[in-house]
Amino acid sequence: MKFSGELNPAVQKRIDAANLLLNDPERLAALENTGLLNSRADEAFDRLAKLAAQILKVPLTIVSLVSEEKQFFMASYGMSAPMNVRREIPIDGSICRYALHNEPIIVGNAS
Repeated sequence: MKFSGELNPAVQKRIDAANLLLNDPERLAALENTGLLNSRADEAFDRLAKLAAQILKVPLTIVSLVSEEKQFFMASYGMSAPMNVRREIPIDGSICRYALHNEPIIVGNAS
């Protein structure tokens, strides 16, 4: 992921920590064991995405799985084409990879 401007040391530390977690063999094995990565759309997950959007009063929700290579959209609500059809992005374009660090991510403009 490309960032514009300089990153302060605290932000760089979070990025480095998230990158370590991204490639953690135990996490990746657990993800693979779910059998959900690359699976077909599932109505139950879609309902959860819709419910989350309604509860949070937001226009878009995504249930995603983050592998070392991509972010896979298991379900979404409010996502437009082509992303709702393609259902994945390369990991380099993923903001959610940084959520692995288990801290909030606030993005003013995710375009």
